[in-house]
Amino acid sequence: MDWFLRERCLHPERFKQYKSRILGVGKQYILGLKVYDSNASALRKDIANLSSNQSRLGLEIDQLRADFLWYMENANQIANLYLKPSVLAKLLGVSTKTIAKYRYEGVFRKESIRVVKRNQRTDYFYHRINAIEDLKTKMPVHIKK
Repeated sequence: MDWFLRERCLHPERFKQYKSRILGVGKQYILGLKVYDSNASALRKDIANLSSNQSRLGLEIDQLRADFLWYMENANQIANLYLKPSVLAKLLGVSTKTIAKYRYEGVFRKESIRVVKRNQRTDYFYHRINAIEDLKTKMPVHIKK
């Protein structure tokens, strides 16, 4: 080990500083890696410490996952670009049947409606900006909060 350190350090005084800094007290560390003596208890203690940290991190990950799921369930749906007919009807102050009637009449353009087929059922979602612009041609629109 001394040969390795001497080869790395050009000046003898610098070699002493480098050796004392790297090897540390009691030669427990060599180049930043912990060297274990024949004492297996230190190794067991470090393994127990790592396992306790791992179990604590596992609990924190579970908590973060639960918090994320709660947030996703309770988050405001403003980020969604397409609205359900019930949400659009509530914003405009009309019934969902009125929204469906306007869809049958052709008030909404093709790009204002997203059609989702689920087996035998077909769901319609309305673009939050385009659908309101289309309805402005049919009636005066007042957004309710």
